[in-house]
Amino acid sequence: MSYNKIKKGYNKQISEEVNNNTNETGLIFKRKNYIILIVGILTLISGFILLSGGGTDDYEYNKSIFNFQRQVLAPIIIIISLIICGVSITLKK
Repeated sequence: MSYNKIKKGYNKQISEEVNNNTNETGLIFKRKNYIILIVGILTLISGFILLSGGGTDDYEYNKSIFNFQRQVLAPIIIIISLIICGVSITLKK
């Protein structure tokens, strides 16, 4: 067996593997993964909006910065959204 025949066979095998592993649309993930990722990102944005809370015009002490929304609810929503994004990436195709 000559070197050229071995090289041709190897190249053919590699090209078949590449063709079998590529998606028809060229996307990395399937549609379901992208939808879950978008839901996770939107949940993350809503968590940061809840974290920001309201503003104030004066420079006096305001007790509203220590409320349930900013200290408990928003961080939980942010952590849940990060988990959702991770799950969307790790789901099988």
